[in-house]
Amino acid sequence: MKPEIYILGVGHNTALTIELAEACGYRVAGLYHYCDGLTGQMVCGVEVMGTHDNLLSEPNLQGRNFALSMGDNDIRASLFYLIKERGGFLPPLVHPTCVISRFAEIGEGSQLEAYCVVHANSCIGENCNLQPYVLVCHNSTIGKHSFLAAKSIVGA
Repeated sequence: MKPEIYILGVGHNTALTIELAEACGYRVAGLYHYCDGLTGQMVCGVEVMGTHDNLLSEPNLQGRNFALSMGDNDIRASLFYLIKERGGFLPPLVHPTCVISRFAEIGEGSQLEAYCVVHANSCIGENCNLQPYVLVCHNSTIGKHSFLAAKSIVGA
């Protein structure tokens, strides 16, 4: 049985996050949105279970996996820490087509879409979002909660 993951944020990036989570071996068990308007609806075949506030009112999220799909880095950072404070886990999601050096580090909650390359001695901080075809050259550091657009190159 595949491990479950819940996704916070319903919008333009939701389908991409669902596909990435599935490519990484997860079953998307539910979505959470910032407001009540979508609760109970199906988005990309997954039910919107409630709001971020509904979820975060639970004092213990221990043993549950989460991914963030909203584009606003400040909101992503805030939710990242709120989930962690309640014991939730945000696994790094690295698409199977990525090439990651065994000497690289990928932070908790980071999402690397298809065909990213991360060279040796590079560090991707926690909760980063790297879109398709990003290249992070050797000895580079991407700070936490960063977003790199498709085909970005970060030099050594």
